[in-house]
Amino acid sequence: FTRERLWLVSLALAFGVDDATFDRVVFAVERGHGERLLDRLIATRRPEHPIGEDLPFPRILGSLDAAFDAADPERAVASVRKYLDGWYPAWKGTMGWGGHEAQHVNHYWGYWAFEVPGVVTALGLDDASLRDNEFYPRDLLG
Repeated sequence: FTRERLWLVSLALAFGVDDATFDRVVFAVERGHGERLLDRLIATRRPEHPIGEDLPFPRILGSLDAAFDAADPERAVASVRKYLDGWYPAWKGTMGWGGHEAQHVNHYWGYWAFEVPGVVTALGLDDASLRDNEFYPRDLLG
């Protein structure tokens, strides 16, 4: 459930939920504590939140996590773009993938990297160069 935890925290950050709602989100993803990317996202709103060592799916999430270590915003955006460029094949076989072939099933919501807006928001990045990517949920963010 790594992706789902990332989605929940990322969307809470992107939508700027109030503190009480954010606390409920953090409580809901508590089993994911110790996951570095998840903890880094949480710590942008809760600086006292400890950052774990574990990065699940490092080949997939590594470039998104690297945005937090980038020396400047342009490099951070480049890391996020790299993640988006490999997003579709990287998550092949996970929940929702292939949903377009079975649209009669209510599980299909499209192919969007819901975890990315959280990183963009958390790091205060300009997402103008990401908006062309078909997997970036630009319509959600206004």
